[in-house]
Amino acid sequence: LDHARDMVHAASSVLYLKVGGEELLAAPNAPMARSSHGRLWTMRADGIGSRMEVAFGQGIAGWVAEHDISVILDNPEEDHRFDLEVDTACGASNQGDILGARNYFVHNLAAVPIKNREGSLVGVYLALNKAGGNFSSADERLLRQCAKQAVESLVLAKGVGDESGAFETVSEALHRCK
Repeated sequence: LDHARDMVHAASSVLYLKVGGEELLAAPNAPMARSSHGRLWTMRADGIGSRMEVAFGQGIAGWVAEHDISVILDNPEEDHRFDLEVDTACGASNQGDILGARNYFVHNLAAVPIKNREGSLVGVYLALNKAGGNFSSADERLLRQCAKQAVESLVLAKGVGDESGAFETVSEALHRCK
């Protein structure tokens, strides 16, 4: 994740995988899942790596998963799709510190769906707070390419038996994206 994030000059990033998405990597003819009943998951940035699930349609990541459309936002906190709880749980903390002051703001973001070769959704990748300006369509294309490489690496890895293994494999592939 670090390399993809650095390539677009983002301060942070979040990788969401579709709950049950491992089957989509193994099953070439799996139908594209775009229902509001779908769920994404990520590892929380809480120091202990606990799991967090997000429903399709919840927050920017859930909206991208549900609609299968990339999003670039220059002021996401004013967007109706933005969900403070989702971003807080994933490390983009907008919660106050002990004194109640906000310690992190999401100024801009780019979110892209991650798909397998057959076009089925496998996850969503978000890049947050681009240094020196806003995200561009070139950044979106770069993130899509990194996501494509990550999925191909996961398919080649074959036999990832659990979700945390899938998460690590995709994370490593995004890190190597060039």
